[in-house]
Amino acid sequence: MKFTLLILTIFLFLGMRNTPIYSVKLKLSNIRNANGRIQLQFYKDEKTFKAETPYKQIYIPKANVKNHYLEYTIQLEEGVWGLALLDDENSNGKMDYTILPKEGFAFGNYYHTGWSRPKFDDFKLDIHENTFVTIKFRYV
Repeated sequence: MKFTLLILTIFLFLGMRNTPIYSVKLKLSNIRNANGRIQLQFYKDEKTFKAETPYKQIYIPKANVKNHYLEYTIQLEEGVWGLALLDDENSNGKMDYTILPKEGFAFGNYYHTGWSRPKFDDFKLDIHENTFVTIKFRYV
């Protein structure tokens, strides 16, 4: 009986990991310089984006920036994702300000030109296959 429960538990656990994973090639452009790193935050919905509580976060080294351009590939589970990026030029993990942002920012497949924060729906991506995402940094 205990063995049967153990086997069932293992099958249930393994069944939860059937979400496909895809390669997402990021094409980052308009990067001001090779100082610091790119901070990439992954959001699942408007609520987590507003609260600034990303599902996960990674740092992309800028050592390979050439002509203000960088390509980087990530692996993402199938589903809806919002990608928000910071050109963290001094590697302190946050956006620096005077009155305006001193560092660049960007969003997946969306170039933000407004003065207020974008909505999650503006930059959400529906990942269901290997894909390319174009991302252009903005500096104010």
